[in-house]
Amino acid sequence: MSEPSSFRCAPLPLVVLGGRDRRGTELPTDARQLHHLEGYKGAELQLDGRPLIEVNLERLRSVGAFDPIFVAGPRRVYGNITAGAEIIDTDGSFADNLRAALEVFAQRTGGDGPVVFTTCDIVPDPDELRHALADLDTRWPVDFWMPQVRIPQRDDELGSSSYKPRYRLQPHGGGEAVPILPSHFILGWPRGIRIRFVLKLFEFLYRTRNRSVGRRFAAVALQLIPYFMIHEPRALLSGLRHAPILSLQLARGRASADEMERRLHRAFYRTDHRRAHPERRGYVPLLDALSLARDIDTLEEASELADEL
Repeated sequence: MSEPSSFRCAPLPLVVLGGRDRRGTELPTDARQLHHLEGYKGAELQLDGRPLIEVNLERLRSVGAFDPIFVAGPRRVYGNITAGAEIIDTDGSFADNLRAALEVFAQRTGGDGPVVFTTCDIVPDPDELRHALADLDTRWPVDFWMPQVRIPQRDDELGSSSYKPRYRLQPHGGGEAVPILPSHFILGWPRGIRIRFVLKLFEFLYRTRNRSVGRRFAAVALQLIPYFMIHEPRALLSGLRHAPILSLQLARGRASADEMERRLHRAFYRTDHRRAHPERRGYVPLLDALSLARDIDTLEEASELADEL
């Protein structure tokens, strides 16, 4: 049984993305000695004899803020290990699974409302998640919420995840930039989003998640800009122009949370939506919630997490 929620933003529909890592994650040069994981990690990876997705869902339910909970992945893989969650039967690319989830959400709600996305390869700490949602409550309602996670001062707290590329972001209101990892918890309000642009961008970001921000910036220029020039030039002009600037600022450690919110809001949401809802903004908080950023990409990370649990 989950605890009743006291958050005014709740209950929130939540989608756990349970797709397949077909090639294994791309590891940095200094982490090539690690053993990357492939396949349906949510089902195939065991923690204390239980599938990872089962542990993930148990912790999400204990927070009491999410209803309904969906798992976007093939029914043949997840059908018997996701009791209490509804399966969105999909088995495509990251963008395909996101699109399938959004279609189901639109059928249920008309698409007018918030939805949370997370991945099956994290094990969220319930207390850290409650702290994050309490932060969201202070800004509610928002068009999107994308927490960034402060890296602990002691690098050994990251353990075998210390290879993950880190960025530097200036806190709200100014101050020295702090090292961060992006979280794997995102809330969005689908109505008003530039869907094709956002789906393609997030598929790209997930695929390159362990590259440095400099290499990501180069890949944006080489891959995404030509794609949108051909398929959706309007998105290129109104949305993508903000991404390279933000990437460059992150690479130099000059990006601020305030500017990140502004640029992503303009990139993600159509102008007519922003004019219709001037009270809603994007929010990029800096939180101490390491479990929301430590996705399990290697066998070493999985073994370390199993020991911790």
